[in-house]
Amino acid sequence: MSVEGIDVEVSRKQMKHLRLRLDGPDGDVKLSAPHGVPRRELEAFVVAKLEWIRAHRSRLAEVPLVTTASFVTGELHLLWGEDHRLVVSDSRRAHVGLVDGRLEMRIGVGTDVAARERALERFYRRQLGSAVPRLADEWEPVIGVEVAEWRVRKMKTRWGTCNIDARRIWLNLELAKRRPQLLEYVVVHEMVHLRERLHGEPFQALMTEALADWRALRAELNIDVDIGRLAG
Repeated sequence: MSVEGIDVEVSRKQMKHLRLRLDGPDGDVKLSAPHGVPRRELEAFVVAKLEWIRAHRSRLAEVPLVTTASFVTGELHLLWGEDHRLVVSDSRRAHVGLVDGRLEMRIGVGTDVAARERALERFYRRQLGSAVPRLADEWEPVIGVEVAEWRVRKMKTRWGTCNIDARRIWLNLELAKRRPQLLEYVVVHEMVHLRERLHGEPFQALMTEALADWRALRAELNIDVDIGRLAG
């Protein structure tokens, strides 16, 4: 269907609530709806989301498309939501650091792409390893929980997850490429899960109390997932 000039692909499914998402590099609008919901209600739902749709479509135009990285001098790589130019130099010991706004990679001549990628990933892990403890110290007393352990790993479909019984939280390595506010959102989200397992009203109330704009931050991360732009 078309709503105020915006094409909407509607899928009927066995579900309780309407779900709207943007898909693809152009932000195609897709609406999942329960069977039996009349068209006028679907249109009204989309109309209510028009401002959100337009704002996020506008942002899509600013998000770089995924490219296959070779990890050579001149490439741009994300760090905390900003592009940084990569400079590669010869060294026996692999190391990546941020120097004067550039990502400097020291690595052996002839080192393959996989080894260069691992070197950059180790740098991202160090970045998260430095940022997360500060966030934990700030938010543990606010939320009223103590995290026993933080871990970082590569994940394809989640930004974070937790083991409630062990009070252990995993964070996606890709978060080092996103704005610091998005890392903070994921940290708070997973910490709140240590108090509320499910995403019900008590969970949402705790999130709103902690981060008033958490829904906007979640939407920003979900766009990255929906259009397959996790890679930097």
